[in-house]
Amino acid sequence: MPSSNPLEISPCTGSIGAEVSGVRVGPDLGESEVTSIRSAFLSHKVLVFRRQDCSPEELLGFAGLFGETTNSHPILDPASNEMGHLLEVDYTQARLQERFSPDGRVPTTNVWHTDVSFMETPPLGTVMQVSHSAPVGGDTLYSNAEAAFESLPGPLKTLAQSLRAVHDASEQYGSRVASGGGEWDGVPFDQLKPVEHPVVRRHPVTSKPCLFVNPGFTTQLAELRPEDSREILDIFYRYLTRPEVVVRFRWESGDVAFWDNRCTMHYATRDYGNAHRAIRRVTLRGDPVDAWSPPQGK
Repeated sequence: MPSSNPLEISPCTGSIGAEVSGVRVGPDLGESEVTSIRSAFLSHKVLVFRRQDCSPEELLGFAGLFGETTNSHPILDPASNEMGHLLEVDYTQARLQERFSPDGRVPTTNVWHTDVSFMETPPLGTVMQVSHSAPVGGDTLYSNAEAAFESLPGPLKTLAQSLRAVHDASEQYGSRVASGGGEWDGVPFDQLKPVEHPVVRRHPVTSKPCLFVNPGFTTQLAELRPEDSREILDIFYRYLTRPEVVVRFRWESGDVAFWDNRCTMHYATRDYGNAHRAIRRVTLRGDPVDAWSPPQGK
């Protein structure tokens, strides 16, 4: 049933992020509520619904109102998950090492990244519930990559639109794939291959351009020397992480976030020591980046 309270959208900054109140996260939202949330999602890039008492099934149902669910992650998503496309992650260090890293290496989230940009079809977005928040720390920062592109001087915009970038997760996830393979959008694979995306992509709904590179998975600009590539990428990253295009969220247990992976980066701070922190996440299927990108030099 639709909520009896009026749905309210409260922006967190002038650039990115908003809190949504007056609605309960779940599959039974009314048409007007879904329309309002979708509009706010496109405008603010990251939406937060505070203190939601929703079940894993309700989280999945809510995500399904805004797109087609797919694997939460191509490598970390367990094939035997009874909840299908819902992934539960407990960030307790020992459990991470046991579950995700047979060779002792733990995947890092405390680096700016755009989820799964190392696949041909990165996700549309993610719905995440903080099922157990740490007493202190564990905030997540989000960056508006559209605003970052708009803030570039003209010559840097022209340069960015002429470039392609290599995205590769072999260093972080290669051993995991070698020991068990992976699956993305329903297609299994047994090795990670670098992919190229345009440095500037257009949003498939709003047509707005954004910088589509990130320190987590972008390894090099195609056809440039590594040293030149690094210097140019560092310039783009400075614009992507300026405080004016970033919002920071402090979590409480039950909070739900819904972010647009096509035009944002995020950074999950690991500053909570050995405290217990756990999340649930659902991923929405995306499109090939090249299908929504301006021609080079345009």
